[in-house]
Amino acid sequence: MVVGSWLGRTSPATNSRAVVIASYSARAWRLDPQDPSCWPELQDVELAARDSAAVCFSGGGARAYVAALGQLAALREIGLLPRLRYASAVSGGAWAVASYSWGSAGAAYSSPAESQADPTAALLGRLLPPEECDWAALGALGEQGAISAVARRSLVTEALLGLATGLAPFAAWRRAVETVLLLPRGIPRGATFTWSNATARAILARNPRLRTAPLPCNPEVPLYID
Repeated sequence: MVVGSWLGRTSPATNSRAVVIASYSARAWRLDPQDPSCWPELQDVELAARDSAAVCFSGGGARAYVAALGQLAALREIGLLPRLRYASAVSGGAWAVASYSWGSAGAAYSSPAESQADPTAALLGRLLPPEECDWAALGALGEQGAISAVARRSLVTEALLGLATGLAPFAAWRRAVETVLLLPRGIPRGATFTWSNATARAILARNPRLRTAPLPCNPEVPLYID
């Protein structure tokens, strides 16, 4: 199936508008709800071997982002996370799942030693038992993994900076999320995503004009669905 997209660009100098049209080859599946064996993700042997179960994370901005990272770390610690087949999330929960699914544990704000010993644990950060919760321990958490993003920079401040440069509200907020949460995890602006290295290669084979390959998931994560 060939799908098309367009992008309108306005020149600040002439106020003229140009339209860039591109076409891409995409795959689509006709699914039978009575026959789950036809679902495309079940063609992946490793994913098909997991339990047919899902975990969902709610929204709530930076608070939901931090909460979801803790929940992911706890699910991983009890051995449940690698058994799940699906994950879904919205808003702040989705930022956490994206950081976990496609982020690099060796990116900025991670200890190199921790990243080499256990990359996923370095990305999610250390679980803090309630009896150890004090201001010093909470302050140290801000230096670890993906949680350090909101400890070091403010999403609101970044969004306001974007508005001050003339960005529309949605564009300013999107740029803030990219700058504060995704870029430090090694996820570039405008990145596209897929399940595995095999699916990334297949997408590039169908679309040789793509400038960069889609990012594959980290190996142990559930399949993210919207």
